[in-house]
Amino acid sequence: MHKTVKVRALWNMGYDGKDRPAGSEFWCDPEWAERKSEKNRVEILEERAPVKQKTEQKKTKPDSGHSDKEGALLKVNVKEAADIINDTSSVVLLNLWLEEEKANENRKTVLEAIKVRLSELAEDGE
Repeated sequence: MHKTVKVRALWNMGYDGKDRPAGSEFWCDPEWAERKSEKNRVEILEERAPVKQKTEQKKTKPDSGHSDKEGALLKVNVKEAADIINDTSSVVLLNLWLEEEKANENRKTVLEAIKVRLSELAEDGE
């Protein structure tokens, strides 16, 4: 988590490799802002609460038996995805891809192709 502070420069100064003219407002590190504020170089305007950095968390789920193919559709373009989907006869894998696609790319064409293939397999199974 990273806390930031909005300040107004009271003097021409540099921060984060950029020139900051007097009167400019910008977000900065709170310790830096405090030091400069004590010397009347900046006026502290606002503090931003710490922002939790978004991190990828791997969800634990039962092994589908297709771990080598998980995420495969996310790595290819729509045309290639459609070809892969049409060559797949595993309902479990198609459902896995459907959930992955919804959670990540959410490409309508890919979602529709998966749904069509699932319905084809359901018809063949009846």
